[in-house]
Amino acid sequence: MTEAFFTLLPDDSVQPSDWCRGPWTPDAMHGSPPAALLGRAIERASPRPDALVVRASFELLGPVTLIEPHGTGLCTTKIYDEGGPIGASQTLFIAPRS
Repeated sequence: MTEAFFTLLPDDSVQPSDWCRGPWTPDAMHGSPPAALLGRAIERASPRPDALVVRASFELLGPVTLIEPHGTGLCTTKIYDEGGPIGASQTLFIAPRS
């Protein structure tokens, strides 16, 4: 069985595994795991079961810290428009700075 990038914790935070480690520095993640985590949060926050996510963009404003040994990160999502045919949301992955 393949190990996951993140372990989901009971308080809705996540603990990254060594699979998140990037090639540039041992204390930062490569971009795919946090992007996947954000995508999961976007899909789970949708207020409408008939809605599909058709576009997502990610801005990594610096290295994403690989939180060790027992630190956690948290995704938060805010829905801006849920009433019409088009919705908008913002999702953040919050991790400590290195």
